[in-house]
Amino acid sequence: MLVDDKYKQQIEELIVPNEPTAGVVLGRKISTYNGRPISAEVAPGVWLFTNFSRKDTKNKLEKLTKQLGISAKINWK
Repeated sequence: MLVDDKYKQQIEELIVPNEPTAGVVLGRKISTYNGRPISAEVAPGVWLFTNFSRKDTKNKLEKLTKQLGISAKINWK
């Protein structure tokens, strides 16, 4: 989605200049807790906060897709 011009600008606006948090899930720096990473690099220089329960992950993904105006179905296994 970061390489698709249709979504790139919208996503860039959601990225904070510092570490991502539970409230703002995309950031430019790695987020850690007690020295352990709690974020993953999803594109060069873009970090996604990952310290969520399954329920919270689903909620955050639904919120993100709604903000971008796209439809997504999450199939948990």
